[in-house]
Amino acid sequence: LSHSHTMSSKPKLHEESIKPLLNQQIHIKLLGGRELIGTLKGYDTLLNLVLDNAIEFLKDPSDLNQDVISPNGKRLARRLGVAVCRGTTIAFVTPLFGERAVENPFII
Repeated sequence: LSHSHTMSSKPKLHEESIKPLLNQQIHIKLLGGRELIGTLKGYDTLLNLVLDNAIEFLKDPSDLNQDVISPNGKRLARRLGVAVCRGTTIAFVTPLFGERAVENPFII
């Protein structure tokens, strides 16, 4: 059998962009809306990422794009410890320090 290399689903991340983030705190957003922060400890050829001291921000079950906010105005989160994020579910990865929030220009 011949194995075709023309797969339509290419990885969104590239190893060259992940390697410099090793042992740094990163912010990951997953497809479906889940968000985590933690220290990147490793990755594999499929770009599955291993985080240490991982924290997941809780989302509103009725709207996964909305954070759950505590009465004092902070995002609610839960500590996961060590977590593995499957490469196929990662929407984006950014360094935790150096990122900044910007207003959405499409909201009127």
